[in-house]
Amino acid sequence: MSGPRFEEAARLYWAALGRSDALPELPEDSFDAFVELLHLGADATHAFELVELEPSPYAGLLLTDREKNWALEWAIGLAELEPFVLRGEPKSYFLADSHADEQGKHRVYTLDEGIRGLVEFDDVAPALAWMAAKLDAVKSGKPIADKAETLGTTLDDRWEDAATSGFFVLETLLDLPFSETFDAYSRGEWPVVDVKIPSFRFKRQGPWQRSLSLHLVHRFLTHRIVDLPRSLKSNELAAPVRALVSNLKSFEEAMASGMVPEGIDALTDSTDARLAKLARSWVGRHEEWRASLGSKGAKVETEDEFEEDDEVDQALAAVMAKVLGRGPKRDLGAKSAPSSEPPPAKAKSKPRTMADLAAALAPEAPAPAPEADTPFLRTLRAALTSALDAMIDEELVELEATKKAALLAELVEAGSNARTANHLLKSVVDALVSSDLVEEVYATDDEVERFIRSRLERR
Repeated sequence: MSGPRFEEAARLYWAALGRSDALPELPEDSFDAFVELLHLGADATHAFELVELEPSPYAGLLLTDREKNWALEWAIGLAELEPFVLRGEPKSYFLADSHADEQGKHRVYTLDEGIRGLVEFDDVAPALAWMAAKLDAVKSGKPIADKAETLGTTLDDRWEDAATSGFFVLETLLDLPFSETFDAYSRGEWPVVDVKIPSFRFKRQGPWQRSLSLHLVHRFLTHRIVDLPRSLKSNELAAPVRALVSNLKSFEEAMASGMVPEGIDALTDSTDARLAKLARSWVGRHEEWRASLGSKGAKVETEDEFEEDDEVDQALAAVMAKVLGRGPKRDLGAKSAPSSEPPPAKAKSKPRTMADLAAALAPEAPAPAPEADTPFLRTLRAALTSALDAMIDEELVELEATKKAALLAELVEAGSNARTANHLLKSVVDALVSSDLVEEVYATDDEVERFIRSRLERR
């Protein structure tokens, strides 16, 4: 058990449960000891008890089932909070943060009717002492002792203003239209997302998994794509995050193929008649809107095709118009008039030895310049070189110097095949984060996009 303050609070709580026996031995870690104490005392008449979350809330979320607050359970799991309630008051949640803050304390929050409550604590020890006083008040029928009120505090600092905080992640996830998105898509629609989140930079430090969860959900709702850091393995993820990734990827694949998402299709045969009915209704709406477009069974619009219906980013369109030397409607892949200069000479022969072959295929070998170099390609190459140099200088991209030329060739090729300005940015970002030449990308896709956009705007 961690510290005399926690031990004293634990004894107060054990006594408030009506237990006359000695306090049982508890784990050394204060958070583990706190959870264990709640578990051991759960059989008392008056007690706080842990809330067992559903193993998978996605059936309810995908089908917008209103029988239960699936979104709350989903957000609590991803925020890595431990929920518990006072028996008899199930609508008021207490949420203990499984991650310690910068001072090594586990914060405890309250959630009343979906709104952040006034009672909160900077650690589990004062929370336990308050809980003991609360149980005494419940049993006596009297108000909680005035002294107990001083145990609480107002949690309002730098930790609470970022995804380091479990409650920040919880609130932000609930603000995002996650469940509403699946319902909207069944009708061929997509909600507007106006919730901003802090920039995400992948580092295996602190409560990074909940930060990652928030980033993945926000990126899926705003860009309709799922992209994990390249070096991250699925077995490193906690179960709630693995389930999130699996369901997002399944939905992303369904949108790309025009099929009903696998999770919803499987629920049409559910043994739960209510869920099966909701799933069949979802499938019916999906097929109806696709048939109304005269494209039933055709490929669903990709992100870029969805963007064709959105308002064009005027600033970027103007930049690309200048880069291309024409109006923004010009195809980005269009080539300029044939050059009067003769084309570069072709290689006379293929490598004849294994050494020659290895040298030709080595990733550090600079890639040859395109046969038809245009003003657009030269401008794009210069912008990408500047952006890549800046990201390397700021340690956002880890890349061997010998592989830089080959990577730039990949990025230029990806950008040259783009159909629109927005598609150019997405293509280059995707090429960078997925390239085998890059050791690691510590920047988010949004950060990479901002670097490239800013360099294009200077051209």
